Amino acid sequence: MRLAVLGAAGRTGGLVLELARSRGHEVVALSRRPVAVPAGVELQQGDALDVDTVTRLVRGCDAVV
Repeated sequence: MRLAVLGAAGRTGGLVLELARSRGHEVVALSRRPVAVPAGVELQQGDALDVDTVTRLVRGCDAVV
């Protein structure tokens, strides 16, 4: 499953990234600031309030967290 995670730099977002990767999901993460992400996570920098950014992020994803 391909997941998009908004707020990846936050405490909850970080936990979601770890859990999703440990279960073998493909993950695309969005964060306003650069952040360390687990191996295998694609990080995109941007604002979750920007419609164009979120539209690009979720394209091709099965779920959004």
